[in-house]
Amino acid sequence: MCRQYGGHKSRIQIRRMKCSCGRLHNELPDCLVPHKHYACTVIEDVLDGVSTPSDLPSEDHPCEATMGRWQNFLKRNTLRIEGMLRSIGHSLLGFSDELLSAGISLVEFLRRMGSGWLPVLVRPIYNAGHRLRP
Repeated sequence: MCRQYGGHKSRIQIRRMKCSCGRLHNELPDCLVPHKHYACTVIEDVLDGVSTPSDLPSEDHPCEATMGRWQNFLKRNTLRIEGMLRSIGHSLLGFSDELLSAGISLVEFLRRMGSGWLPVLVRPIYNAGHRLRP
C-alpha cells in the first residue's frame, strides 16, 4: 500500500525476478522507497523542504515525527549512498570517470537536478541488491 498526497492509497505490484544466480529479487518501482509507506514524491518534498509540518495539517499526511525520521534517514545514509552510487555508477550506469572523480557529492548533484531525484538515487541501489539502514 502506497500513501500519496490527499490521503489517496494505492496498491503497487512489486515484480519478483529470478537472478542468474538462482535467487529471487524484488524490483523496486520508482514511486517507492523501501520500508516507507508514502510515495517518493511526498518524501522528496519533505527532504527538499517543500512540505513542512505546518503545510500538512491533515491526518492523511505524514506527521512531524515521520518527517524528522525521513530527514534523519537521509543524513545517516548519505555517505553509504555516495559510495554505492559511485560503485554502481561506474559498473552499471555508465557514469563518466570525470563525474565520479570530480569530488562533488552525487547526492547533491542529483538533488540539484530537480524533482524526481529520490527514485534516481534509491532505485539503482536497491535493484543492485544493496541496502540502506532504515
